[in-house]
Amino acid sequence: MANQYFPMLPKLKENSAVTPDKTSVWEDKEYDFLNALIKSIAVSGSIKDIGTIDSIPDVWARPLLFEMALFDKEGTEQQFVKGFHERIVGEWRSILAMFALNDIKHLNLRVEEVRIGQGNGNIERILNILKPQERNISDDTNWDILYIIFYKDIPIGLTSPMTLVASAADYVSMFNGNLPKPWSSDGLYLMDPIPYLTKEEICALYSWLNKLADNINAHVKDNRDNERFLNILDCIRKFADDAKKACQSYQISNMNNFQYKNNMLKIHAGIFKYLDSAVKAKEATAKDSAVRLIVSDSRKPEQDILLVSTKMLHDFANEYNLPTTQIIVWPGITANDIDDIDVYDNGTSIGNINLNNAKYYNPEMFFTEYMAVMDPGGDALKGTIKIRGEELLASEDLGAILPIRKELLEFFTPEDIADRLSIEDDGNNYLIHFAFPLSGVYGEGHDFDFVKAYPKKDLIYLQTNIPAIEIWPNIRRENWNRYYLYYENSEALNNKKDLGKDFFYVMPWKYNKNIIEGITENSISNQYTLRMNGYPEVLLCSVNASVRGNVRTQMIETGLLLLDKPKMVEADDLSNWRIGIDFGTSSTMIYYRDNNQLPKPLNFNSHLFQVTNSGPLRNNTFLRFIPSTTLGTDGSFFSIFHLLNTKKVHEEIKPLQDGHIFRMNALVLDYMIRKEKNHIDYNLKWQADDTGRYKATAYLEQICMQSTVEAAIAGVTKLRWSFSYPTAFSDEERESFRKMCIKAIECACEDTGFKPDVDELDTELESVATALYFNKLNNSDTNFSDGAICLDIGAGTTDISIISGQPGHIVYHTSILFAGRYLFNCIMRSGYYKEKMEVLKKSETYANISDIDTMMFDSDMKANSDQYLIELANITGKEDIKKMLEQIQFALAGILYYVGKILKYLSDNNIYVEGHVPDIYIGGNGARILYWITGGGSYDRKSVRLKVLKNIILSASGLQSDVDFNIYLSDKPKIEVAMGMLEDRPVQSMFNEEKMYQKIFGETEDEYVLNSVLSGAGFKISDTVKSDRDFVSAKDISAGIAIDDVNELDNFVKTFNENRKSIWLNGIKIDDVQRNEIKKRINSYYVSEKGKKVKEIHVEPIFIIGLKKLMEMLTSEHK
Repeated sequence: MANQYFPMLPKLKENSAVTPDKTSVWEDKEYDFLNALIKSIAVSGSIKDIGTIDSIPDVWARPLLFEMALFDKEGTEQQFVKGFHERIVGEWRSILAMFALNDIKHLNLRVEEVRIGQGNGNIERILNILKPQERNISDDTNWDILYIIFYKDIPIGLTSPMTLVASAADYVSMFNGNLPKPWSSDGLYLMDPIPYLTKEEICALYSWLNKLADNINAHVKDNRDNERFLNILDCIRKFADDAKKACQSYQISNMNNFQYKNNMLKIHAGIFKYLDSAVKAKEATAKDSAVRLIVSDSRKPEQDILLVSTKMLHDFANEYNLPTTQIIVWPGITANDIDDIDVYDNGTSIGNINLNNAKYYNPEMFFTEYMAVMDPGGDALKGTIKIRGEELLASEDLGAILPIRKELLEFFTPEDIADRLSIEDDGNNYLIHFAFPLSGVYGEGHDFDFVKAYPKKDLIYLQTNIPAIEIWPNIRRENWNRYYLYYENSEALNNKKDLGKDFFYVMPWKYNKNIIEGITENSISNQYTLRMNGYPEVLLCSVNASVRGNVRTQMIETGLLLLDKPKMVEADDLSNWRIGIDFGTSSTMIYYRDNNQLPKPLNFNSHLFQVTNSGPLRNNTFLRFIPSTTLGTDGSFFSIFHLLNTKKVHEEIKPLQDGHIFRMNALVLDYMIRKEKNHIDYNLKWQADDTGRYKATAYLEQICMQSTVEAAIAGVTKLRWSFSYPTAFSDEERESFRKMCIKAIECACEDTGFKPDVDELDTELESVATALYFNKLNNSDTNFSDGAICLDIGAGTTDISIISGQPGHIVYHTSILFAGRYLFNCIMRSGYYKEKMEVLKKSETYANISDIDTMMFDSDMKANSDQYLIELANITGKEDIKKMLEQIQFALAGILYYVGKILKYLSDNNIYVEGHVPDIYIGGNGARILYWITGGGSYDRKSVRLKVLKNIILSASGLQSDVDFNIYLSDKPKIEVAMGMLEDRPVQSMFNEEKMYQKIFGETEDEYVLNSVLSGAGFKISDTVKSDRDFVSAKDISAGIAIDDVNELDNFVKTFNENRKSIWLNGIKIDDVQRNEIKKRINSYYVSEKGKKVKEIHVEPIFIIGLKKLMEMLTSEHK
């Protein structure tokens, strides 16, 4: 039994001063007991004489027992250590691996140095007396200097000159079962960490062990007969071999390619100093992480993104069938090292480890707390990307708002999200799956399937009408970044402000770009329009609902809608458009010309991208946005502006947001009359104050915006703009109008890729544009070979051009504020039309109309005039119809009478040289009145009823009557100006304004003289009497003018009555009372104009002012 060892206390001397009272019992003793114990222990020169010790108070028992078990390779040593060899090897390897990987795994080991025999205390003397005397690994390393090893500030082991390190005797209880992997598999005992280290960590350990073996081998000089040296070297090399085997997939060169970090722990004694050289952690980056998110190619987050949560990491390890210790979260940190305490909300550190240029997210953070579904709503989402499994909801007539937070969009495109997202129904829950693409273990890539369960009983069911959500325009094109989002729910008609319960509201979002600015909480209502400087990728959704039994509603984040992308439009570098905009009093006409092709009407299609299938609600988009259907195909629409933001009175109005072009038809009259009449403006062209001009500018800007959309879709790359204006504009109005056009173009081209090119902006006189159109009528170049008169009868002005000479050119042009409004007013105020309205009032659409106004009349005429004209042909014999038509003819005759006066003046001054009345070309909206004058049906220029008009102009002009002339009506009244602006100019210019003015006014540069008009009737300035052949200017009107009689008006009435030939009734009669009233009204008008700023005065002929006052009296008789 000589070689057997038994655990026991050291023997006492025969004359021991210590006498145990009882065996196996701890007793309290006085401090002097230690002195007696020192003197009583029988200690010889060798530990072998007393056997092995593992009992207190002999502190050396643990390292000695550790040495016995570590080197008991075959298990044939002492009986009491049998079975401990594997455990002790695991503990020894674990502690060595801690030293090796201290820096890599951020272990923060620390040691405390203990010097034996150098103290004067009793314990130090006892330890010194009891220290083992056997030969150690190295002769210069003994028990005099030891180091206590602390892990997590708990002593886990100590250095040993016999085994390098040994585990602490009571570390199991000290750690209380909380030893983490890779150092322990059960939380209790240290173990060989290789099975739980990552391959890179194993390689680092392998390199460190080789270095340790080399250092010890070199350190111990005389080692051939040193059994402990040979044993420890063998243990180290076996440990290294095992590490190498575990890392077979790594190349050998990689196994030794490590640097070291020395003197971290300040260990200096003997061979222990070689423990103080940890493998240096390489620069920590997310590239080594197995849970690094592989974002979409187009996403460029500033930081690398990790996916981290305790549950997620364990699930991820299970998918790999690997221990959590081999799932690298961050260099030196594995999934096993993570617990909920280590993971903070800021996402920038794990425990006390800063992640540098990386950030982690809990996958739960990418999903909303609540899921909302539209019920019913199986087909509600028309413009969204389809998701796998959404048919499960659709089968129950539900439509889901995807319960995803916008943070996920920072890393994935909507297309990638749709590809990775799916919905599952397990009966009680809707399971939302998302396959997160991660870098994976060793970088081979892996999709982690995260599942979020939404119990059906907790869903937010939106049992309300589906909101109308539209985006305009529905195109994509390079450099095009101007879009609008329109939202309206069914609460908007009655309550625009207070949010509706169980409705969802949306906000547009685009990656890496704030596409909406200046948005506040007040921006969200039951109806709103947002401008966006980019096409949104998604719509972020919030629901106004009550949850968890709360009565009050609150805005709840419920996810998003992934939007489909509209078509991509390619630009054609060779395609250039010229756009002609005839901004009329009652309607606007737009034509375009593509390079050298013929001009065509520019129709505004809706180009709405329909996000939701909102049913009938979508039909209301024209009330506050853009019509969902195309209205009209002739390039025209009413000049009506609808102010939405009534707070915008004296400031800039944003088109589509603060107001919009109102595309009116009979279907909306009822709503407009009841709700919006006070916010609708239909006299935009002649606005004189800032409020009106802000509306007019917004109106023009929307026209230009919609024009750029049509051009973009056609592939156009360059735009050139032309706008028309009447000669009747005052100087101030001309300047203001040009500025409005420039602003409209600049604003409309913003964020579209089109250059404004305002230097090429053409502002064309309507009279000139009309002449250019008729000059090219029927592709003829000889229309004006014998002179011509061109009339553009709009709603507010009649623009007049007189053409003469060879080749024909404009010798005079002007415009008068007497046109369609006055002509058609004869119909609107007639008994005939009143009867029409009485019938209409019985219909639901017109039920709330108490009185007809101009805007409603214009709308009705556009919709029903063809039918009225068909009826007219059969009722011209009725007395009230005769009276109405006679007044129409009288009003039109007044225009031609004034034109005749112009001809006479020009002819007398040898400016008009033809000597006879030329052909007359009439266009414009008001020209349609000729269909009424001729009794309905198609226009017949040989009609006897036109003879009156021809005689009137002949009489006023005084020109020879033996040369016949025709009155031509445009085939498509109103297109003349818009098309004329786009026509090719004649080789020799038709219009030279400077020469024209010089012939009429001589050598003067006075702009007020140049803009004066032929009076057409006598007047006086102070005491100076002027004739009908004199011109009147804004300066004259401002200075003050008056009339003494209405003789010229009497002459016109007389001429009209002489030429009527009893076609209608008995002519127009004016008595002295009426004459005096007309004179009074004319003088009152000029009194009101006296003293005004000259630039703000509209210069009108005296004769036309009188004609207007007379017509007002005549039509008032219809009331």
